Amino acid sequence: MSVVTRSPGVVTAHIGGQLVALNDKMEYVALDPMGEAIFALIEQPQSVDDIVAAVTSRFDVDEPTCRADVTEFLDQLQSRRLVSLSTAV
Repeated sequence: MSVVTRSPGVVTAHIGGQLVALNDKMEYVALDPMGEAIFALIEQPQSVDDIVAAVTSRFDVDEPTCRADVTEFLDQLQSRRLVSLSTAV
């Protein structure tokens, strides 16, 4: 099971009505409402399964589609050093 943790030093701000997450290299990602919900969830470490469950309960999306979208989004965040993914023991 993968666990998602925000990277240290990540800063968020609302700019033009949209939440933006900024890493220590000044690279950013603008978050849509679902991305904002996910980023709020990972204020504390969360498993991918828990994130998918929370998103499917809040948004009108089926579990397989949600899991694929969440995985892709987390991969994007990880590539920008905004989160880290680890395997829970």
